[in-house]
Amino acid sequence: MSANINADNIIFNGGKLNGLVKIDDLTKRLNTIENEINKLKGIMAGWVPVAQDGGAALKTAAADWSADTLLLTKRSDYENEKIKQ
Repeated sequence: MSANINADNIIFNGGKLNGLVKIDDLTKRLNTIENEINKLKGIMAGWVPVAQDGGAALKTAAADWSADTLLLTKRSDYENEKIKQ
């Protein structure tokens, strides 16, 4: 086990695992994804199939949700590069 501490950063055990997680930022991102899943579950739970509509009722129910895309997560969104492990 090793630690290298200087004015710019802290590196534990050579820093092979990259930067520590900024837990608040990661939690916000996970909550965003979970909220989107819950919205989709709500749409599916409230959807009533309509005979012979070819899925139009489902398409209408999901249209607003599907138009709002999620941003892809990047490591820099939640990584603290000043403390590596």
